[in-house]
Amino acid sequence: MNGEDRSGATPSDEERSTAGAPVRQPAFKIPPITLALAVAIAAAYAVLSLGPLWLADAAYKYLTVVPARVALVVVDPGRSDTVLAVLSLVSHAFIH
Repeated sequence: MNGEDRSGATPSDEERSTAGAPVRQPAFKIPPITLALAVAIAAAYAVLSLGPLWLADAAYKYLTVVPARVALVVVDPGRSDTVLAVLSLVSHAFIH
């Protein structure tokens, strides 16, 4: 049937190049952004667990969510710790 099966679909170039070998599917189909986030969280965990104690202390002091800090920035956005308050909302996933 000229390289066609009964459904009318033709084999892809990848299928043709394997010369009859079955096409292997990946074990996990993870979107790239999800994989990147998982790697970043694992790296942050490794750094905080295996790194120097002062680094973990500084991360917990400045990068964790402190509700009072966030509330003060909402009331007065011109405060000096605005960046820390916003950064703590993002870094919460990596430290928690």
